[in-house]
Amino acid sequence: PLGDVFHFTTGGPHLAWPTTSSVMLHWETDRPAAARLEWGETSALGRALDLPANGARIRTAAIEGLKVNTAYVYRLTATAPTGEVLDTGPIPFRTAPGEKDPVVFAAISDTEARPHVNARLADLLWRESPQVVLNAGDLTDGGKGEHRFEWTHEYFAALAPLMARTAFLPVMGNGEDDFLWFERY
Repeated sequence: PLGDVFHFTTGGPHLAWPTTSSVMLHWETDRPAAARLEWGETSALGRALDLPANGARIRTAAIEGLKVNTAYVYRLTATAPTGEVLDTGPIPFRTAPGEKDPVVFAAISDTEARPHVNARLADLLWRESPQVVLNAGDLTDGGKGEHRFEWTHEYFAALAPLMARTAFLPVMGNGEDDFLWFERY
């Protein structure tokens, strides 16, 4: 729907695989792009990782060297070969809790084909400040190769604001069908 406008096809970056000292960041742009990932304990950031354009649209980067159960801020800037820039601005997140710390998590499932419901769900979950969201399967309605839109226009479009701030741990369900996009995202 955005045509030739440079954009995140996953609605923005999303966090995954949180540990007490790291978290993974995934994103996809509509064309290959270089990226700069910055992070720190305040909006002043302080640490950075530069990723050259490598011909891939789906990208992954590890934010490492973090403190346990600590609030951080990251910022992702993607630059297309044409010079167009996407800038997320500062986004907060928290590392995984320590061994004796309490854990606040949310568990959801069957997010398939309901972007309007999932957008509302994401807003309500954010208000509860979970440290991680478990999605127990059926992320999409039929996530096979030709149904990529179910990921980009339904799943990510609705949940992206929460996924940028809270790590998701998804489980494959039968709604992911051939698991092509599940494995890529």
